[in-house]
Amino acid sequence: MSTQTTEDRRVKVSLSLDPALVDYLDAYVAARPTLNRSRVVEMAVREFRQRQIEAELEAQYAEPESEEIQRELEDWRHIRRAAAQRIRGVDGRRNGIF
Repeated sequence: MSTQTTEDRRVKVSLSLDPALVDYLDAYVAARPTLNRSRVVEMAVREFRQRQIEAELEAQYAEPESEEIQRELEDWRHIRRAAAQRIRGVDGRRNGIF
């Protein structure tokens, strides 16, 4: 049974970058012996991907709720209020449920 390492499954790509970024990348890698250019670029792409996912989630939750969702939320508010009134009782004191 052969075991492939993560390195074996990597896809080789070619990038064109601004020379200043390459200088920065090389300096960053030189200061960190456990890293190489590929690893740092991969880390950057992963970070970019995570930020994109978060931005998409934020945009999704920023959209106004549909009328159907608004009605469902209002229905749940009524259910919660009714349950709280049953627990508190008519005069505001607990009904002995808890």
